[in-house]
Amino acid sequence: MDPDTKMITYKRFMEKLLAMKVLQDVQFIQELFDELDMDKSGYLDKEELRRLMHPSMLTVNNEDDVERLLESMDTNHDGVVSFEEFRRVVTETGSVTAAASRVQE
Repeated sequence: MDPDTKMITYKRFMEKLLAMKVLQDVQFIQELFDELDMDKSGYLDKEELRRLMHPSMLTVNNEDDVERLLESMDTNHDGVVSFEEFRRVVTETGSVTAAASRVQE
């Protein structure tokens, strides 16, 4: 804020706007993760990831597609996908479907 005019600077306005956008994106990703996490364990397992690969979102060619999706998201190799792993993939690829479609290539 400019102390003389008591007005917010353009740069500060844009910083705040961007921060709000990032917060909204994280909230959206959290909501999607929570919907997929059917057992409310805080992790996504293969069965829950299979829901992500529903035909309305992606085509599942076989069980290997689900396994490859799990492997691509599970960076600590514990057999499940945490929210942080899920958020990282969505943030890096721009969407869940983009991440999963990379697996199918």
